[in-house]
Amino acid sequence: MSGFTFGQFAWLLLPLIPALIALYFLKLKRQPRVVSSTFLWARTLEDLHVNAPFQKMRKSLLLLLQLLVLGFLIFACSKPLVEGTGQTGISRVILIDRSASMGVLENGESRLSLAQTKALDLINALEPGDLTAVVTFSNRPVTMQSMTSDRGRLERAIRRIELTDLPTEFPTALQTAASLLAAAENGEVVVISDGAFGDLTNLGSELELVKLRYIPIGEETSNQGIIELDAATSFSQEKAYEIFASVYNSAEEKKSVTLSLYDGEDLVDATQLEIEPGKIAPHVFDGAKFAGQTLKLQIEPGGALKADDEAWIHLALPKPLEVLVVGAPNHFLDLVLRANPQLRARRITIEAFETLLKDDSKFQEDPAQVIIFDRQCPKSPSLRPAIYIDCHPDYSLKVAAESEEKKEGADTPVEATGPSKIEAPSIVDWDATHPVNRYNNYADLLISESRRPGKIPGYHSIIESAEDSLAGVVTYLVPGSPAASHVILNFNVLNTNWAWLPSFPKFFYSASAFLGEAALSTEMGRFRCGQALTYYPPKKAEENQSSYTLKTPQGSDVPLKPEKSGEVIFPDTYHRGLYRLEEDGEFVHQFAVSLLSRKEADIAAAKEVRIGVDRIATADEIPQSKELWPWAAALALAFVLTEWWVYNRRMTL
Repeated sequence: MSGFTFGQFAWLLLPLIPALIALYFLKLKRQPRVVSSTFLWARTLEDLHVNAPFQKMRKSLLLLLQLLVLGFLIFACSKPLVEGTGQTGISRVILIDRSASMGVLENGESRLSLAQTKALDLINALEPGDLTAVVTFSNRPVTMQSMTSDRGRLERAIRRIELTDLPTEFPTALQTAASLLAAAENGEVVVISDGAFGDLTNLGSELELVKLRYIPIGEETSNQGIIELDAATSFSQEKAYEIFASVYNSAEEKKSVTLSLYDGEDLVDATQLEIEPGKIAPHVFDGAKFAGQTLKLQIEPGGALKADDEAWIHLALPKPLEVLVVGAPNHFLDLVLRANPQLRARRITIEAFETLLKDDSKFQEDPAQVIIFDRQCPKSPSLRPAIYIDCHPDYSLKVAAESEEKKEGADTPVEATGPSKIEAPSIVDWDATHPVNRYNNYADLLISESRRPGKIPGYHSIIESAEDSLAGVVTYLVPGSPAASHVILNFNVLNTNWAWLPSFPKFFYSASAFLGEAALSTEMGRFRCGQALTYYPPKKAEENQSSYTLKTPQGSDVPLKPEKSGEVIFPDTYHRGLYRLEEDGEFVHQFAVSLLSRKEADIAAAKEVRIGVDRIATADEIPQSKELWPWAAALALAFVLTEWWVYNRRMTL
């Protein structure tokens, strides 16, 4: 329906209109004055002839103008609205994006500020019976205001939203909105964002039924940002690092940037990068001299998104990662693992591993942080991070620690051959953003034969052939146990030329480091915004009575308490920068947190959003209300000026 709203405050001002008219009826009491002539006072003498307290109303242009001025001022004070066409009794959830890309400035105003203005327009358009909730989202949703018709509460909730340096995770926010509308018969979700949502084709069927509307925010498209910064042990120097960096160019033209590496305020290295439109430019710095230090990477000139112009990395010397290799001898793999001082590997047979599994206490005491299954593996998935080479377990099985029957079945090896094979697959693509690939180039990798991975729940391909995936990553989760990541190679490395390529040792070190991050989280060189910071005190949990304080990049102090398991955790890394941890007032560790997001660096706002083949309705299809008070105030001013002109013209006649 369409409608007109008139503020109740205006009714309090309406008595001013009869008061103004009464002034024109009142007869002024004249005082006697002696004058030489009454010629110029003819009109005054006429008033003396009236004996009544009120005079006759005369035609007065000035009164008419004054009434119009007063009327328009009262009209303006009421803040009238002309409401758009829509249905009444709507239950609406407003989803407002506050991810890093919403910090891009558009004509001096951030995208988030523009989104808040759009949201306030929707609040002003509420009709009687409408209910609205406000949810903000980045990597996770936060309900700022539950369902209400109170405009004041909704406006305050919208104004409280603050920008973050977090990436965007839209499906989770959509699930939250759907849950708020679960009991609503006439519900809709209005999304206010720049639309960097990624692939939405795999949304649950219940989410596809939610009525969505989309308000796109942003026009800026040109940005150059750091999307990766990491360090790996140098294979040429023991206890030294190579620093890997990648810069993305979202502009439609080629850009040139200076990539600089700083130790504090001192410039230690720099390079010039020429980046093609929509491409990524990688670079490797020598970090041999900076072990144990925190370095800053910066691009100049910076892009439209300031959050990805800088990134930090801490080059601590990590503890060696304990790796257990299971399977028959593999000279090339064993040589690579022994060559890296950051890996401490040992090999056992599949039979010895099965025996170890049968004794749960011995298996729990085993120091291995990552397991590599080389062409042989148990049928049940590993509860520890693992690399599977030319084999993988049955992910449909559920491990039951108390069931001997399932325990025995978990020890049954899987045949190395899969249900089908790919002959001489050619590599066509790989996920260069995944940390396992570590800037590797697989174009010259030749494979004689590969297995097809089949249907693995949650499988994410990281190396692709024209026929099927050649390598992928799976996160395996069993209730009551920590999530375990698995890297799956679907081919036998002995039937390739990989051992003679530079990517071979880098892949296995990167995969091991990626899988071992949870165990070595304190030594991690860099964290992404939204990633939890974890510190493992050297004291035993039951003996640790220390107090911990984390100083954030914004200058606030956050008190932390150790968990029952002993570690100190801070999950709310909303902003990039350096986080300093103090124990009893003494500095103990520093965490480097950066945005490092390819999706956020691509700042071009999506003009439309699709879920499969369906397009989400955009802003021009959403009814909007228009405020009329500025026009009323302008008309009042116009009549005041007209009155001044008329009065002065009459006085000069």
